[in-house]
Amino acid sequence: MDRETTETNEVITLVYEYLGRIRALEGQITRLQLQRDELQSCLLPKAIRYDQDKVQSSPEDAMGETAAAVLDLDRKIEALKREKAQLIQEISKTIEMLDDEMEKLVLTAYYICRMPIRKVSDRIHYSRSQTYRLYRSGILHLSEKMRQMGQTHVI
Repeated sequence: MDRETTETNEVITLVYEYLGRIRALEGQITRLQLQRDELQSCLLPKAIRYDQDKVQSSPEDAMGETAAAVLDLDRKIEALKREKAQLIQEISKTIEMLDDEMEKLVLTAYYICRMPIRKVSDRIHYSRSQTYRLYRSGILHLSEKMRQMGQTHVI
């Protein structure tokens, strides 16, 4: 492979990683939400058996720590959601650099709306293979545009 082909492949890889950051953030948010939900379920009151359960909480009671952990997870989730919103705006602007409207549509549906290619092809009434071609050509054209504009540092 020559130097230009290697550079092009590297830029294409960076474009895939850049566009995939929304899905990665969404995965982090989902993971933290699952952790938070599980911790919240630990805070639910249990049935009191008056003859066996303590009525007062002791200093060893971990309810306060659990509640603090839930609040901490809530703050992290909100920060990630704000970061995701900014990233969606940034990636949308990047996709708008493309000239072909169908390439924009396919990349927006796939990366911004997180639709599977199957649903994208159904939505635009194209075959899956044609949708994949639009997807790949959109990635290629986007990498060319970004390389021409010297914007690989944005990625």
